[in-house]
Amino acid sequence: MKLVSWLLKLLWFFLKIIFGILILWAAFQYLCAPVYDFPQKKKFAGDKIYNPYGKCDSLAWKKAVFHIHSISWGGVTNGASSEQQIFDRYKYLGYDIVALSDYQKINTAKYPLQQELIANYEHGFGMKKNHHINIGAKSVLPFDFMFPQTLSNKQFIINLLRSRTELLALAHPDWNSAVLPADVKQLCNYDFIEALNNNHNSINLWDTALSAGAPVFLISDDDGHDINNPNVVGRCLTLVNTLLTNKESVISALKAGKSIGVAVASKENESFEAKKAIISKLPVLRYLKLSGDTIQIAVSDTSAKIQFIGQNGLVVGSKQKTLQAAYLFKKNDTYIRTVITFQNGTVYYLNPFIRFNGLAFTEYHPSVNMLWTGLKNGLFLIIIIAFGSAYIRRRRRK
Repeated sequence: MKLVSWLLKLLWFFLKIIFGILILWAAFQYLCAPVYDFPQKKKFAGDKIYNPYGKCDSLAWKKAVFHIHSISWGGVTNGASSEQQIFDRYKYLGYDIVALSDYQKINTAKYPLQQELIANYEHGFGMKKNHHINIGAKSVLPFDFMFPQTLSNKQFIINLLRSRTELLALAHPDWNSAVLPADVKQLCNYDFIEALNNNHNSINLWDTALSAGAPVFLISDDDGHDINNPNVVGRCLTLVNTLLTNKESVISALKAGKSIGVAVASKENESFEAKKAIISKLPVLRYLKLSGDTIQIAVSDTSAKIQFIGQNGLVVGSKQKTLQAAYLFKKNDTYIRTVITFQNGTVYYLNPFIRFNGLAFTEYHPSVNMLWTGLKNGLFLIIIIAFGSAYIRRRRRK
């Protein structure tokens, strides 16, 4: 009985410690983290139109995945396959670029077909899945907010990640309502939205961000955790227009928007042989060019339809069963992106043509609200002092 009593007391002691840590973590998140003033973004405007596919080479499209998990942290995190198993599978499927994205860890294993390692990882371990893909990561941020995040919490994490990576993407932002439409209207300092993900589609948030005036491009990923599961592998990929697969060339192409998000035509539990056949014959974007104010597009395979989508995600033009299509960029169009649905069910999501001044996109940077941040920090300090004093008084009474 004494042993049982001692074990219960020990358990209660550790539970109190864990509970105390969680309380302090929550107090820091909601009371001590910075409060930001967000700039008022403006819709894209200008007499020039940015073409992300200018100077693209129709023979230089590389198949890539930037969100895939291997066994990591001794198997504690969600990953069931080794690096070699992942590389073998994607090599079989014909991929040119594979950047592993283990949780909170830069995996240094290099895909054999790549010229150079592209350091990458997925950041985030909070309950709402506010995760980020860090392409060209320089170091890992070992911190995150555990509890549901405020808008300022989300911006704080983005700012901390920004200096540690070359490209930053919001991972599956619509999943679990981790990022809300109101959030992407204000969040700044990130480069991409993972608009296509095998687990969740966030196209609506991408349009919301673009409509607010945020010049963000897309990536598309499997986000697979088991390379042997045909329902999560070879379903979403990013086509990158680059001749070389070294880090500088790939990141430069992505930053310019020379990429296509692909939802590959797939059936449940289909064989990897069937996947390989479809992926090996993906249609080619022959050109997407701007002639005056007219967008002109041509593909290698007859499409079921080509849609042009603008402000607020509205379809402003469409053409059925065609190899090519055109759209006149109107004066009130802020951006136009293209969606190509092919007859086998594969869908291409292209980055937008964007109105701008001809020099650069407007950059938006939130500033710290010193008053509210100071008041919250003061309240946090008062709570810490109060809890500390109460604990000391209790110990003295004992």
